[in-house]
Amino acid sequence: MALVSSAREGREVSRRRTLVEALDREVDLRRTFVAARSEALTTKASILVASASLVTALQDADLPSTWIGAAIAASALAAVLGIVVLIPRTGEEISIADTEENLWNERDVEATRGLMIAKRVILEKDQRALWWRAAVIAAGFAALALSLVIAALVFLQVLPK
Repeated sequence: MALVSSAREGREVSRRRTLVEALDREVDLRRTFVAARSEALTTKASILVASASLVTALQDADLPSTWIGAAIAASALAAVLGIVVLIPRTGEEISIADTEENLWNERDVEATRGLMIAKRVILEKDQRALWWRAAVIAAGFAALALSLVIAALVFLQVLPK
């Protein structure tokens, strides 16, 4: 009877280990995706700042028009939003010392699960931060587009100078 119970317990531990290791790999994979998307947002923010600066410089500030002023303000807003996204963010990382202390006496499955949970919590925070950065970038590109539309309408004399 004890032999059957021991074999069943061994299979359960093996199943849990396999599950925890699979979840840990998935968390690591998603953290890699978040890091790649974060780099892409940084690139987009750089493009936004450069484009907004160029658009602002190309608009004819000599024209005494509130519309041109509005276009310049919109492109300046776009540049500021791009700069906000470029501000370095110090994301949270797992404390190696704390993790070692907390997991040192755990069995290997529990230790791996504890590490995976800690990484998952950080992943969720990074995903939320990424969402906000993407929203700021989208608002910046919308402001840049608005600036271009206003300037085009002024130059086409649809809007008064």
